[in-house]
Order: sequence, then structure tokens, then C-alpha cells
Amino acid sequence: MGKLSAQGGASAGGSSTSEGAVLPILGRRIRIRDGRIEFSADGQPPDLVVSRDPSAGGLAVNGAPVVSTLNGKTAALTVTGSTLLVPRQSHSRAALAARYLSAARVVCLGSSTTQGIGATSIDRAWVDRWGTMLHQRLPTPGVVGGRYIPAVDTGWTFTGTQSLTVAGMGLQSRSLSAGATMARTINPCTAVTVLFAQGPGSGTFTVQVDALTPVTVTPNTGGAAGRHDGTYTSPSVAVGSHTVTIAATNACVINGIYFHNGDEASGIQVYNGGRSGAVTSDFAGTATNQQRIGQLAPGLVVLAFGANEFQAQTNPAAFQADLEGLIAGIKAACAIDPGFEIWAQHQRLDVIAPTYPWSQYVAAMAAVADGDGTCRFVDIGQPFPVSMATDVWSVRNADTVHLNDRGHAELADLAIEALTTPVVAPLAVASSADTPFLPSSLPGLLAWWDAGTITGLSNGDPVSTWTPRAGSETAALTQTGTARPTYRTGRIGGLPSLLCVAANSQWMDTGAWAASHAVPLTVIAVFRYTTAVGNLMSGQPGAFVYAGFAGAGTFSIGAGAVADITITETMDVGSAHIVCAVYNGSSSSVRLDKQKPTTTGTTGTSGAATLSRVHFGTNSAGTSVFLDGEVSELLIFDHALTAADASQVMTYLGSKYSLSVS
Repeated sequence: MGKLSAQGGASAGGSSTSEGAVLPILGRRIRIRDGRIEFSADGQPPDLVVSRDPSAGGLAVNGAPVVSTLNGKTAALTVTGSTLLVPRQSHSRAALAARYLSAARVVCLGSSTTQGIGATSIDRAWVDRWGTMLHQRLPTPGVVGGRYIPAVDTGWTFTGTQSLTVAGMGLQSRSLSAGATMARTINPCTAVTVLFAQGPGSGTFTVQVDALTPVTVTPNTGGAAGRHDGTYTSPSVAVGSHTVTIAATNACVINGIYFHNGDEASGIQVYNGGRSGAVTSDFAGTATNQQRIGQLAPGLVVLAFGANEFQAQTNPAAFQADLEGLIAGIKAACAIDPGFEIWAQHQRLDVIAPTYPWSQYVAAMAAVADGDGTCRFVDIGQPFPVSMATDVWSVRNADTVHLNDRGHAELADLAIEALTTPVVAPLAVASSADTPFLPSSLPGLLAWWDAGTITGLSNGDPVSTWTPRAGSETAALTQTGTARPTYRTGRIGGLPSLLCVAANSQWMDTGAWAASHAVPLTVIAVFRYTTAVGNLMSGQPGAFVYAGFAGAGTFSIGAGAVADITITETMDVGSAHIVCAVYNGSSSSVRLDKQKPTTTGTTGTSGAATLSRVHFGTNSAGTSVFLDGEVSELLIFDHALTAADASQVMTYLGSKYSLSVS
């Protein structure tokens, strides 16, 4: 993103925009000339002019000096914005551009909507419609573009004994017994590519186009059984209507057929790997799916999951981990990492009063993309109505889950826009008088650990040292060996966190602090539990303040002796939270995602109610009650924060991590 200076032109940080250049943005035109930035509607004179104001040493808007009233200061302003129309999916653009030289493949994985459920025919399903539009939006000279039809589609005609097999791309293949056939007529068509299984026991079959001589295909019977990496492409025929018949000489497994239309050797080929009822873990845990994708070597993989996890109320953190696992498996199977589009589709309406709202699954998808430079996320389902009563154009089926033909068409339109529409960074005005609040500006900060300040680690690396970002106690949390937590990127709000697994007894310790701090104290954390297990933090045996699960879905705080632990907050598992725990005798409290206390009570004030070190993710001895979850921030103050100060910190963290604080 380049900086547009008040003197014209563009500074470093993006491709430069020359004097007098015009940028069209959202129906407006921006012209940079003569030291001014001019905004106007098409064909109209400028109605907003930002220029340098020599008298004030700042900027002027329409000739009037700009003065910021923030903090009662006059401030210089900087106007920033994009100097380029940046296309989405920069990671896969080279692969798609190679369509002029060879076939550029795109694979779509998902559940029932991706498979095409709800559409009256496969050519009306969103993936097929999107593929047609993709050929048109990114054309290849002389190529129209064909379509892939899985062997499980209802349009096939079968004879003999056949059955469905959960294998291959889409986890849906057709097993043909000896003598069985499958046939289909497609118009237009110029050739076919058959995807089939290989390995020991894979039988021969024939492929016949119209009345031409059948060609015998012999799978490779070496290696592992059931390998989904076999392909056969027929000779080209004149464009038109053609009938293809596959006849099993011996028992064989067919994954699907790509029906070409001039794209045998160039152009973009789109493959539908959707499976009705599937969840992400089904694909992540099936090797044959990755084998087929590895054989196709796609430049782009579209992932459209989450609907069935939402229906089953799967923990969103587990869903996020499954997505990450699927992406890792596909990358391992491909010689070159493809680009990934993660698309959140429309919200299904059959889930009543969910514990985990749909927004948490959308956030999990976004977090995966934020943590991986090969991925992009777009919520293409956002425009769809969220109730049947507001579905005035009738894009949903009566089951409230699936889309009809019109809905599939809308989804295809949104998908093509998501992939190919340029992204223009919004203009922003920043004032030098805008000093953002930081918790370190409050007095009495003992230690502030922020996972975002960890450097030198990649996603999945173990963490040996976590140094405080600020505070008077500078001792780092440390750990060695197998007990180290894991550094994770793209987690809560798309930011890093430390993930602890209770089964692996992962925790960290500061060692002795420079001083011992008695209550009152305040502890604030941004965290998410994977299961109802473990402590956020504690002190040392006989002298501690404590925060963590007390069991049965309850979160407790206490200070000193175990008998002093009297405040218990009911909370869920799997959702990210901001907690503010104040340890202050009979005036103790817990704020859970609220600026006002959600629970009040009493904690200990004895000589044991002190903090002279921090055990993170375990009990005061570092021997049990290990945390099963992740933490992004942990702050400790040496006094009971006032309501105003606690509100400031929680508001800051809520904004930073996109968490609701009310």
C-alpha cells in the first residue's frame, strides 16, 4: 500500500502512482496532481480536495486547514490508500496464468452445496456455473472449457453390479464389478479424461466414445492398493454430442470423468470434490483424497466447509485445526503448494439456539487464512438471507439448508467475484494526535505477555521463552523439553497464541520474581479452552493467586489456601474470551467479556495470598491441572484495577482480537 503525499505522487510502500493518474474506486475518481488529491464522481468536478496547507504546516480540505480536536491538539494528517488494484489470490496467479501453455487445474472441496445438492442438475450447481464463468473471466484463446462429473452423479446410466466407494477426490467413487458399465452423453465434448484407482487388484476396463473402437485401460497394479492416481485421456473428437461408455473387464474403481471442450492441453479445468454430509476431518483423514489432488497438481484449491460442523456444533477450534490439517495434507501431496481459497458459504437455518454461532466458524476460517500466506478467505455467504421470511427472491430450498437453482447461481456469481475482483485498500486518515491506549500506560503493571511479540518462530514451533512485553517484573516464562507449549499463528482474531495440550503436560514458569506482591492484584487474559481442563496461571506452593477451571464447565479464581477459592464463573468451552479477575478480599470479582463484573465474591487475604512467580498453564507446583487450550495475552497488575481502568483494558483487547466486550 503506497502513501499518497500532499505534494502529489506516491511514496515507497507500493507501486507508484504518477502525477495526474486517475484511480477508480467504488464509483469515485481520485486524481493526484499539482500537490493535491482530488475526489470526484464520474464526469463531475472535484467535490473534495486534500492539499498541503503551508500556513498551518499540515493539510487542508477544500481550502480549510484540518485541525484534530483529539486530546486538544492540532495535528498533521497523513492520507494513505492503495495505489494499485491488487488481485486476490496472488499465490496462485502464476499457476492460472500457465493455462496458455498447459491445463491449469482448480479443485473444489466441500460438503452438500459444493456437490450440488439442491440444484436440479449438475450444470446448475454453483461449482459448474462458477467453472463456466471462470473460463470466461480468464479466457484462453481457442478454448471453451469443459466440466468434471463425478462417478456418483445421478446422470449416469449403469448396467450390471456397481456400488459407491468412499475414496478418491470428493470421497465418492464408483466400484464396477466385472461386466458392469456406466455411460453418459455430453454436449459439447471433444475428449474425456477418466480418473481411476490403481494398485494391487485394480482391474482393466474399456473406454468407448460413441461407436469408435473401445480402448482398453490397464491400471498400474504396483504399490499400495486403492491408489487414486490413475488417469486416461481419450483421443480428441470433433466438438459435439458424444456418448462415453466405460465397461469393466475386471472389477475396477472410477472416481469421475472430465469432459473436455477444447481444454485437453490448455485452459482452466475445474474439478468438483464435494460430498454431501461430509465434514472437514473426513477429507483431512483420507489419503486417497490427497492422492487424487496430488495427481491433478492444481494451482488453486477451494475449501467450502463449516456447514456440517455448525450443524453438529463441533468445537470451532477443532474445526480450525481440521482445516489446517487438510491444507497441510494437500500441500504434502503436491509437488508445488497450490493457492487456497477458503470460502464461507451461506448459513444453514436448521440449527436452533446454537452454543457456537455460525460467526465463530466463519472466524475460524478467517483465522486459518490469516495464518497461512498461501490462503485467502472470503465470506461469500454473507449476502444470503438469514431467515426464510426474508428470502424474498426464494434462493433457498424448503429444507432451510440447501440452495435451489437460483441460490446456486447467486453463489456462483459471488464466488467469481471473490476470486477475480481486485481489492482496493480503503483510504485512511491518521492523525499524529491519535495516541492509542495501551495497558502499559496504566500504573502498577507487573507483567504483560503478548504472543504477538514472539519472534523467530513459525507456526507449530515449540516455545522455550516468552518474554514480557512490558511491566516491572521482567522475568520470562520459560520451558524446555517436551513440556513446551506450541506457537500458533492465525488464532484468536487472526493473531498468534500459545497452545497448551494437557495430555502433554505443557506449561511455563518465570522462576522467582524480583519481589513478592501481595493482594490486591488483577489478572487479565485472552484465552480459549479446548476442553474443560487446566489453569491459566498460578503462583508457587503456599503463596499464590490462581485462575482456571474448577471442573464441570466452571472457571474459578482464588488466592492463598485452597479453601479461599470461592468465586466460580460458568463458561463455555471452545470460544475465545477475555477475563479480568480482581483479587481483593471481599470485593473480588470476575469480568467475563463484560466491562462490569459478571461474578463477585471473596478471595483470600492471608500471607499466602501473594504472587512471587508465575506458573503458566498449570498449578502452583507445576505438577498437574495442566491447561488444555490457548492463550494470546496475560497481564498482571499490582493492585485492584478501577472499573474505568478494567474497562479500558478489556475494550483494548476486544478491539485487538475482534471479541465482543459489552
